[in-house]
Amino acid sequence: MKGYNRFLVKKMFVFFACLSIVMTCGAALASSVPSFPIGHLKVDVGEDGTFSVEARCVPIKDIIDEIARKTGRTVVYDCDVHAYGSITARGAFRDADDLSSQLLAFPALTIIDEDEGRTWRIKADPQSKYNPALMEQQILDSYTPIQPVTPAKGTPGTIDSGIFVYNGQYVPGPYKFETKVLNDTVSLFVNGLLLASGSNKVITKQKPLPVLPESGQFDDCESLQEYVTFVLVPQFVAQYGPDATRGKIRDFLATQQKVTIIEEREEGSLFPGQFFIKWDNAPWQTTVIITGFDPQTRKHTTGMTSVPIEETAQQYLEMHQSLLEMPGLVIFDKHDDRGISSSDTLNELLEVLVEGQQLSLLQTECLIAEVMGDSSRVTARNMALSLRKGGSSAFLDRLRELITERENQVTNAMPITY
Repeated sequence: MKGYNRFLVKKMFVFFACLSIVMTCGAALASSVPSFPIGHLKVDVGEDGTFSVEARCVPIKDIIDEIARKTGRTVVYDCDVHAYGSITARGAFRDADDLSSQLLAFPALTIIDEDEGRTWRIKADPQSKYNPALMEQQILDSYTPIQPVTPAKGTPGTIDSGIFVYNGQYVPGPYKFETKVLNDTVSLFVNGLLLASGSNKVITKQKPLPVLPESGQFDDCESLQEYVTFVLVPQFVAQYGPDATRGKIRDFLATQQKVTIIEEREEGSLFPGQFFIKWDNAPWQTTVIITGFDPQTRKHTTGMTSVPIEETAQQYLEMHQSLLEMPGLVIFDKHDDRGISSSDTLNELLEVLVEGQQLSLLQTECLIAEVMGDSSRVTARNMALSLRKGGSSAFLDRLRELITERENQVTNAMPITY
């Protein structure tokens, strides 16, 4: 990815992926949680090990404690857990691995088996940007209002449709996107608010290759990835040939104590190829190791070509602009971009926002996550915080107008039948 900023490209990829998911599957995200009343919690565990959990807007700690009570386990918390969760899950239930993989209402938490499975230890995921330990007042104290610059209606180059939400806060339209170049840095703005920035400065200094620790064991997954990709694969290809290299890589991964599961994909060749591993008892944190080595050219490939930062920035802006013009809703967060154009999903979001006005901030966050998915917990929290601190009437009124616009657009597009 030489020649442009990785952060900006990552933001583009995340936005595009989220846009596709929410536009096509927005209703499915919410429908995974039936219309139980708020506070509903029911846990059934059968003698055959199957379990059923139904929860809507319930403290996550209560969900874990109830499952533990029904299964005769002890729970030890290494962190506070104040967040709420909504989930419907049914299936096999044998250990904490099953619990972690199936009950996705536990954002940023790791559940580990101890004492031969009789005890569950709950830890905070240090890699997560979401903090489930914060209490409501701590979240309220973190609020920082934005200061957008709203252009006058009719200003050339502005968009007067759709809704833009910036770090959870409603930005009144019309919207003007622009890029600014200073030295070798390109910055992207909407109504004066920074979306992303990147450098087009070419980095020529090469990062030193990782080395195998004296213990023979890697302490972090990233170093292991780099060692496999940039050291072992070329070495094994030269020493054993391409056909034997895949097996040699698998044998090496098996020596790493923190690699608990290795899944080898059968399709495709090793070059480029991948192994899926589970790292250090974090069941849902599946890591992909991409070898990316071409034995013919003896070079590593990233699968991406260098694009000028100005062109990358323009593509990123165009994605936002096209969704607003639909008209749709763009939700920007420094950790997550997503777009919503489905009328059903917009209606579901409006319903939970209105419902959340009568609830606590943490409950409102949970309801928003029902629609957007628990992967958007940081965004859901920021939206709930903004509604509580910045006032919700202007955003809700504009959201109602947007829903009407979308419904009229769909109606006008329907073919006439006789």
